[in-house]
Amino acid sequence: MNRSLLFMVLVVATAGCARTAPAAATETPVATLISAPAQAALEVTPTLAAPSTALPATAMAATVDTPTPTDTPTPTLTATATITATATRPRPVGTLIVPKAKPTATKAAVVQTFKYNAPELIEPHAGDTRVAPKDDLVFKWKPRADLSAGECYQITIWIINVVDQRYSPFSQIVNGSCGSAQSTGIQQFILNRPKFSPPNYGGLIGDAERFTPTSEFKARWWVRVTREDGSPLSPPSAQFEFTLQSP
Repeated sequence: MNRSLLFMVLVVATAGCARTAPAAATETPVATLISAPAQAALEVTPTLAAPSTALPATAMAATVDTPTPTDTPTPTLTATATITATATRPRPVGTLIVPKAKPTATKAAVVQTFKYNAPELIEPHAGDTRVAPKDDLVFKWKPRADLSAGECYQITIWIINVVDQRYSPFSQIVNGSCGSAQSTGIQQFILNRPKFSPPNYGGLIGDAERFTPTSEFKARWWVRVTREDGSPLSPPSAQFEFTLQSP
């Protein structure tokens, strides 16, 4: 009995082992048998090979950075050459000296349009002295020719304040000179003393010293031939300037 019982136990045990053998045959993956730190180390190992693969990229980057034309641009050299060429390019002197102006012949033609030459002044001479209100101002000049009807002598006089250079102008067609047949002799005009009948120079002195009172003035005068409406028939004469004292 004991042997039979033992045999049966062995048979049952053997059968149990046979049934559980497939479960034992299933192998646990290696990854589950390796501890977490070790597995991390194994996973890092492929990453360590990155430098070897990155070296070509480094070489390429160095290759890209190698050309440096942008640090020394050629346009600067081109600009310098252009400036030098412009500075050394010769310019004709004539274009800088000779302006485009009206030809001299045109000016001469304008002068020739006058019918008469300028009158010739006699007195008061330049540098003479007259005293106000003692003296009348008597102006004399030589006639140029026999004047036709409507042609006259026009006299212009400035009374000038010598301190501030303010001046009072006077201009008038000389009475009795229009159509004058006097081609020789003397023509004259009188500017009366102050407080005498006009024309007189009292008002001219007053205007000249309105802002700066003074006792000394200059009188400047000239004559020309004009029509009665004032249009010129001759150039103006020379200008004579004399002293007019006002004590």
